[in-house]
Amino acid sequence: MRLIKTLLPTIALFIVMTLPAAADSGYALGWTYMPMAAGFTVKIPISQELSIQPVFSVSLYDGDGQTEDSYSVGLRGTYSLPVLRQVHPYLGLGLGHQRSFLGADLSQTIVDESRTGATAFIGLEYRKYALRPAVELGLTALRRTDGSFRVGNSINAGIYYYF
Repeated sequence: MRLIKTLLPTIALFIVMTLPAAADSGYALGWTYMPMAAGFTVKIPISQELSIQPVFSVSLYDGDGQTEDSYSVGLRGTYSLPVLRQVHPYLGLGLGHQRSFLGADLSQTIVDESRTGATAFIGLEYRKYALRPAVELGLTALRRTDGSFRVGNSINAGIYYYF
């Protein structure tokens, strides 16, 4: 029974991954990762070349006498470049904020960390299948709770389903 519970989602994901891409309206649901925000995203086309993507995630855990909570929010904008066969190149900018809490109980916070940042990136999206993976190289600036500031390269990733 356990093997079936493991195999069924894997087979379903494989089937969806290998379905041919349908004509899309530019709207997409997906998941994206940037150093300052990661989570569920919706691509919303503004024009033929421009789209915006709000990013949002929440994680709540309460167990073993501790609570661990986090959230991240962000906004991305992308500019599409000419498509090369199944590869879709694009440029973009992103802003985001992420915060994590670790507490012994609801009245005592042990750790309260956050980071806020911005990134400029160039990316490639592979458009052959229904689920479309994307990878990006970026230059990212982050400010952390302790006041430290970091600028460096980043690798962003995402996967999208267009409809």
